[in-house]
Amino acid sequence: MEHEEKKIEENFEVEKVVEVEPAVAPVMTTKDWLWTLILISLPIVNVIAVIVWLTSDTTNKNKKNFALASIILMVIGFILSIIFSAVLMNFVQNQMTYNLESYQEFEQIDFDNMQEFESSTNTTLEMDYDNIRVIGE
Repeated sequence: MEHEEKKIEENFEVEKVVEVEPAVAPVMTTKDWLWTLILISLPIVNVIAVIVWLTSDTTNKNKKNFALASIILMVIGFILSIIFSAVLMNFVQNQMTYNLESYQEFEQIDFDNMQEFESSTNTTLEMDYDNIRVIGE
């Protein structure tokens, strides 16, 4: 029986199981996070810092993931601001067109000939600086 075991051991290599811990990024300190957040809060510098962190091989994995999330949010914010600006510009343009048309209609009223207008329509117009009111028909 011993002879068979030796023969089996010769034919097979015994593998030793070695547990390997996954590479874990070191924990970032509070000071590291403060500097990261300060750089992210500065306009233009934040884009440069995020690109550097994403492309660097020595950047902490936590900071790299944070930079990726930050750049995704920046792109979403940029797209939303363009959409909001377009909607706002369209609204303002429509309001200006409406006000211009109203002003042109107002300019067509012949204020010198008001009595003729009142007598032909059986109305009385009352005017002040802000508006014109029709008092009766």
